[in-house]
Amino acid sequence: SRAIGVRYYGPGDAFKRIHCKATAKRQQLQVKVYEPTTAWQIVLMLNMATLPKYWQWIVPERLEQVISLAASLAAYGTEHRFQMGCVANGCWPYSEQPLRVLPSRDPDQLMHILEALAAVSSMPTMPFETLLTRESPALPWNATLVVISSVVTEEILASLMSLREAGRQLVLICLEETLPEVMPPGIPVYQAGGGDGQLQRLSAGGRRG
Repeated sequence: SRAIGVRYYGPGDAFKRIHCKATAKRQQLQVKVYEPTTAWQIVLMLNMATLPKYWQWIVPERLEQVISLAASLAAYGTEHRFQMGCVANGCWPYSEQPLRVLPSRDPDQLMHILEALAAVSSMPTMPFETLLTRESPALPWNATLVVISSVVTEEILASLMSLREAGRQLVLICLEETLPEVMPPGIPVYQAGGGDGQLQRLSAGGRRG
């Protein structure tokens, strides 16, 4: 219940959380950010594109690795009683709507996520940076967004920085072996490589930490 900072006002925020002084200073609605509770919410943000341009050809092995990693994280989070969700720039079968499973306490939530991952289209429907920008306002503000992507482009990094500056909590998991020299500050970055399924934490600038 102790406030530890402020961020921009978002959908679902109660008016009683508005920080009047910060709002007056920034000339935009600001709300208090409180210490995390045990009811953690995690939304897995999947980039179905496996090449820099989303309309380019799909690399099946990379796409399978992204989906498998998301399924493993969903199972791990559910086991530890996190409220898990999933969003991707692929769509539901016979639909143009992006795949979206919001965090929930539903005891069958893991099954819902796994079914969604099994059904999602393999061809991306939009640039991943566009998905991040469009979907973020509809997601719970206290959720941590875990971004899983085969590729890390300048456009994706710019979107992540915008979300971070808006107060979002982010984690980036990438499959790229070669990363940009400058990685976004304040966002933990992990690299999923090799055949052991382990995640390696990287420090600022893409150097191993």
